[in-house]
Amino acid sequence: MTLNRRALLTGLTASLAIAWSCGQETDDASWPTQPVRLIVPFGPGNSADLAARLFAALLAPRWHQAVVVDNRPGADGVVGTQAFVTARDRHALLFAPMGMITVNPLLHAQIPFDPLQDVVPIASAVRPSIGIAVGPMVRARSLGELIAEARLDPGKWLWAATPGLPELVFRALLKMEQLDLQHVAYGDLSPAIRDLDDSRIQVVVAAVPTLTPVLAPAHSRLLAVTTSQRNVAWPDVPTVREAGYPALTVDGPYGFFGWRGISETLKQRIAADLQSVAGDAALSKRLRNVGFALDTGTPASFAEAIQAQRRQVEELARLVGLPANRQEAR
Repeated sequence: MTLNRRALLTGLTASLAIAWSCGQETDDASWPTQPVRLIVPFGPGNSADLAARLFAALLAPRWHQAVVVDNRPGADGVVGTQAFVTARDRHALLFAPMGMITVNPLLHAQIPFDPLQDVVPIASAVRPSIGIAVGPMVRARSLGELIAEARLDPGKWLWAATPGLPELVFRALLKMEQLDLQHVAYGDLSPAIRDLDDSRIQVVVAAVPTLTPVLAPAHSRLLAVTTSQRNVAWPDVPTVREAGYPALTVDGPYGFFGWRGISETLKQRIAADLQSVAGDAALSKRLRNVGFALDTGTPASFAEAIQAQRRQVEELARLVGLPANRQEAR
């Protein structure tokens, strides 16, 4: 290759790189230019779905585009997350618990995407608590009393949980206390909530906003929450640490995730927009009423929270006896 030809190719490559960079900056500045899909990997009525719809209603006027919640339930959230990854759509975002990328690699031998590369943290949105709730016929008023009461009838108590982190937390408790309770798998947790309140099952473990509709005097009640702080809507309910089980503590907000290759500029823009709409007083009140606390931040702080939860989840996995990371052989 001659010197002139090599120089020409080098110059052409540099020009294309500059053009792509300029085009990317232009696209980021004008984003979104069409309706935005907010993919939620759970069905309607789930706590993540509720929070997503509240944020979508406020983001739409800010972005001057419709923001449509697209529910894709199935396989502990894997179906919806895969739909997001394979869409490769600049106008699709994922709204999900961090467990999609911290817990699922521990629970599933194979995941059809790379949770570290294909799902990029943008910003947190809300901080829930996982609640351990019992039905009205259970006498226990604390986690310790629940354990003592369940021990009297080994193999006869029934429990259900949202797949993923809530299920992992309760399995860890059962392992620690060598309790014999029967797990009931529900494709949708809504019937489990009704069965809890009708005393057909004894325990349900789920995000507090999912449990809220049946939490009332003479109905189902919370015994503990798994976050390091008490729940904003139920301040009288102790944390698992206060109840004597610090190993069950796990924190982590739900948040917005972007596609592989999303620019840092666009991540920062979306995070800033989320912080702006979080200033809406009505939003804060509605979230607090169902058991969510607002928790918006930067892409960096969200990524740090994910790493912190990953460490907590790995400790829970060790308690249960799961491999440290089933995805290592991918």
